[in-house]
Amino acid sequence: MGNIKNIVQDQHDYFRNGSTLNYDFRKQNLEKLKTMLQKNEQKIYAALKQDLNKSTHETFTTEIGFLYHEIDMTLKNLKFWMEREQVNTPLTHKGTKSYIYKEPYGVTLVISPWNYPL
Repeated sequence: MGNIKNIVQDQHDYFRNGSTLNYDFRKQNLEKLKTMLQKNEQKIYAALKQDLNKSTHETFTTEIGFLYHEIDMTLKNLKFWMEREQVNTPLTHKGTKSYIYKEPYGVTLVISPWNYPL
Protein backbone atom coordinates (compact mmCIF):
# COMPACT_ATOMS: atom_id res chain seq x y z
CA MET A 1 0.00 0.00 0.00
CA GLY A 2 1.26 3.44 -0.89
CA ASN A 3 1.67 6.51 1.21
CA ILE A 4 -1.26 8.82 1.93
CA LYS A 5 -0.31 11.28 -0.81
CA ASN A 6 -0.36 8.51 -3.44
CA ILE A 7 -3.63 7.08 -2.13
CA VAL A 8 -5.32 10.50 -2.28
CA GLN A 9 -3.93 11.11 -5.78
CA ASP A 10 -5.25 7.71 -6.92
CA GLN A 11 -8.67 8.60 -5.51
CA HIS A 12 -8.67 11.96 -7.31
CA ASP A 13 -7.68 10.26 -10.57
CA TYR A 14 -10.43 7.67 -10.14
CA PHE A 15 -13.04 10.35 -9.47
CA ARG A 16 -11.94 12.34 -12.52
CA ASN A 17 -12.54 9.37 -14.83
CA GLY A 18 -16.28 10.05 -14.41
CA SER A 19 -17.50 6.57 -13.51
CA THR A 20 -18.93 7.70 -10.16
CA LEU A 21 -21.44 9.98 -11.91
CA ASN A 22 -23.41 7.09 -13.39
CA TYR A 23 -26.64 5.92 -11.71
CA ASP A 24 -25.94 2.24 -12.37
CA PHE A 25 -22.44 2.56 -10.88
CA ARG A 26 -23.80 4.14 -7.71
CA LYS A 27 -26.62 1.62 -7.41
CA GLN A 28 -24.30 -1.35 -7.90
CA ASN A 29 -21.88 -0.08 -5.27
CA LEU A 30 -24.64 0.44 -2.73
CA GLU A 31 -25.88 -3.09 -3.44
CA LYS A 32 -22.32 -4.43 -3.06
CA LEU A 33 -22.00 -2.68 0.29
CA LYS A 34 -25.27 -4.19 1.51
CA THR A 35 -24.26 -7.65 0.29
CA MET A 36 -20.89 -7.35 2.03
CA LEU A 37 -22.62 -6.42 5.29
CA GLN A 38 -25.06 -9.33 4.98
CA LYS A 39 -22.30 -11.79 4.12
CA ASN A 40 -20.20 -10.70 7.10
CA GLU A 41 -22.93 -9.92 9.62
CA GLN A 42 -22.16 -12.89 11.88
CA LYS A 43 -18.44 -12.08 11.80
CA ILE A 44 -19.22 -8.47 12.70
CA TYR A 45 -21.33 -9.59 15.65
CA ALA A 46 -18.54 -11.89 16.85
CA ALA A 47 -15.79 -9.27 16.45
CA LEU A 48 -17.70 -6.58 18.30
CA LYS A 49 -18.62 -9.03 21.04
CA GLN A 50 -14.97 -10.01 21.44
CA ASP A 51 -13.52 -6.49 21.15
CA LEU A 52 -16.15 -4.38 22.96
CA ASN A 53 -18.50 -6.93 24.56
CA LYS A 54 -21.36 -5.59 22.41
CA SER A 55 -24.44 -7.77 22.30
CA THR A 56 -25.94 -8.80 18.98
CA HIS A 57 -28.89 -6.47 19.65
CA GLU A 58 -26.62 -3.50 20.43
CA THR A 59 -24.45 -4.20 17.39
CA PHE A 60 -27.50 -4.39 15.14
CA THR A 61 -29.06 -1.19 16.49
CA THR A 62 -25.88 0.90 16.65
CA GLU A 63 -23.74 -0.50 13.85
CA ILE A 64 -25.57 -2.55 11.21
CA GLY A 65 -29.32 -1.89 11.25
CA PHE A 66 -29.15 1.79 10.49
CA LEU A 67 -26.68 1.07 7.66
CA TYR A 68 -29.21 -1.28 6.06
CA HIS A 69 -31.88 1.39 6.48
CA GLU A 70 -29.69 4.14 4.96
CA ILE A 71 -28.65 1.93 2.03
CA ASP A 72 -32.28 0.94 1.33
CA MET A 73 -33.47 4.54 1.57
CA THR A 74 -30.69 5.69 -0.75
CA LEU A 75 -31.45 2.94 -3.29
CA LYS A 76 -35.12 3.91 -3.21
CA ASN A 77 -34.44 7.63 -3.73
CA LEU A 78 -31.21 7.67 -5.73
CA LYS A 79 -32.73 8.12 -9.18
CA PHE A 80 -34.95 10.96 -7.93
CA TRP A 81 -32.05 12.61 -6.08
CA MET A 82 -29.95 12.48 -9.26
CA GLU A 83 -32.59 14.04 -11.55
CA ARG A 84 -31.67 17.38 -13.02
CA GLU A 85 -33.82 20.22 -11.76
CA GLN A 86 -35.01 22.96 -14.08
CA VAL A 87 -34.71 26.41 -12.51
CA ASN A 88 -35.52 29.93 -13.57
CA THR A 89 -33.14 31.37 -16.13
CA PRO A 90 -31.77 34.89 -15.57
CA LEU A 91 -33.17 37.56 -17.86
CA THR A 92 -29.67 38.03 -19.29
CA HIS A 93 -29.89 34.52 -20.74
CA LYS A 94 -33.36 34.81 -22.29
CA GLY A 95 -34.15 32.02 -24.71
CA THR A 96 -32.17 29.40 -22.81
CA LYS A 97 -32.98 26.89 -20.09
CA SER A 98 -31.17 26.47 -16.78
CA TYR A 99 -30.74 23.30 -14.76
CA ILE A 100 -29.14 22.15 -11.55
CA TYR A 101 -27.26 18.87 -11.94
CA LYS A 102 -26.71 16.99 -8.68
CA GLU A 103 -23.27 15.47 -8.96
CA PRO A 104 -20.56 14.43 -6.50
CA TYR A 105 -17.93 17.06 -5.75
CA GLY A 106 -14.97 14.72 -5.55
CA VAL A 107 -12.87 12.91 -2.97
CA THR A 108 -13.95 13.02 0.66
CA LEU A 109 -12.15 12.16 3.88
CA VAL A 110 -14.44 10.25 6.24
CA ILE A 111 -13.60 10.35 9.92
CA SER A 112 -15.58 7.89 12.00
CA PRO A 113 -16.30 8.06 15.74
CA TRP A 114 -14.09 5.67 17.70
CA ASN A 115 -17.01 4.19 19.63
CA TYR A 116 -18.80 2.96 16.50
CA PRO A 117 -16.04 0.93 14.86
CA LEU A 118 -18.03 -0.43 11.93
